[in-house]
Amino acid sequence: MTSRTKLFFMNKKAFSRFLILLAGLLSFPSMAQEYKAFSVLGTSEAVCKPGIETREELQAFFENDSETVRAILADANWEGDANLLFEAIAAGNFSERFYDKGTKFQWTSSRKKSGPAALPYRVWAGEEPMRAFEANIVSGCEIHQIVIPHACCNVSLASTTKVEVPAPLIQIQSNNEDVKICADSGNQVVITDATGANRTVPLDADGCWTGKVAPGNMSAAVVNENECGVAAADVTHLVVASPPAPAAVAVAETPEPEAPGLIPFVAAFAGPETRMRYEPDWDKYYEDDADVVGVKAGLIKPLSEAWSLFGQIGYLDRDGVSDRLVYSDDTIFVDVGIDRNFGPGFVGAGVGYWNLADSEYDDISLFVHGGVNLGSSNFQLYGEGRVFAEELDDIDNNNLITGGVRYLFK
Repeated sequence: MTSRTKLFFMNKKAFSRFLILLAGLLSFPSMAQEYKAFSVLGTSEAVCKPGIETREELQAFFENDSETVRAILADANWEGDANLLFEAIAAGNFSERFYDKGTKFQWTSSRKKSGPAALPYRVWAGEEPMRAFEANIVSGCEIHQIVIPHACCNVSLASTTKVEVPAPLIQIQSNNEDVKICADSGNQVVITDATGANRTVPLDADGCWTGKVAPGNMSAAVVNENECGVAAADVTHLVVASPPAPAAVAVAETPEPEAPGLIPFVAAFAGPETRMRYEPDWDKYYEDDADVVGVKAGLIKPLSEAWSLFGQIGYLDRDGVSDRLVYSDDTIFVDVGIDRNFGPGFVGAGVGYWNLADSEYDDISLFVHGGVNLGSSNFQLYGEGRVFAEELDDIDNNNLITGGVRYLFK
């Protein structure tokens, strides 16, 4: 073989290698994906027409056009679970958002002659924000941000992010050597005490462990592991030694104080009443004022120096009810309540049953009252404000304000 012939074959081999290298470079995908812009929605490529506006319309679209949606997801090779998406839409687990110009999508869908299809790498280029529904689907340890524009129902994928496994939150409480460790995740804790010894103990159903730990600096470590990954956390805590037990000291027993008995009382009162009363000729209720006077009697049951229960029955007479309005001229009522005693007086609240003897006008009442002692005597001055359950939405026209004097038999 001549030298010219050898050179020809050598050049031919080099050229072949060059062609193979060039073909490989042309077939290798670009490292930086190029996004294609779109700025118009609701065209002939819309998946639904004339679009959707309400949450109910979105749910109806997924129910009635489920084959279209599944075809889009299949064409996009979506890695999420389609059933989870349908369940989220049916349950209403989605929101409404606006997407600004420049928002990128891993893929958007379109209706072609051949059917629904997914178009990769699209970016919204419209001057106005795109209005759409958004559902975040957790599937396969990933969060898929699914977007459905109002104007066209073109199901799209905005982003896919990994589900982060949260590190356990550990709390330690101690009463000397008695230690309680709780964690919001994980099923066991590794305890290292002040001596350097460590032990692994299980957490109970509430995520806690209780036991004794040697005094000094300790640490607790917990691992949270699930199908999406592993996260760990540890905290330190100072365990304080128990103080020495004090010497026993004999203490003289004091007799239990006798529980106070019932305290009877009587009271007289007067004041203005404002109620809505019935006018039969016009078949309407009108605001009406009347003056009332009354008496009541009852029993007080002390619970402690500060608190006491009471019950009372009373009679009230009205003067000034308009002649054209229908309402009872007098009232019998019963009340129960609780008082907070302090220094020279008391405050309290209770509930009553109004017009006990006349079912046509019976009602539930709510009241607050308070009073002061008159020196060292058994007399008390008191005031009371009362409203009625049938007209709680109109307290201005539904109240009774009284004042009076009360005498305690003690």
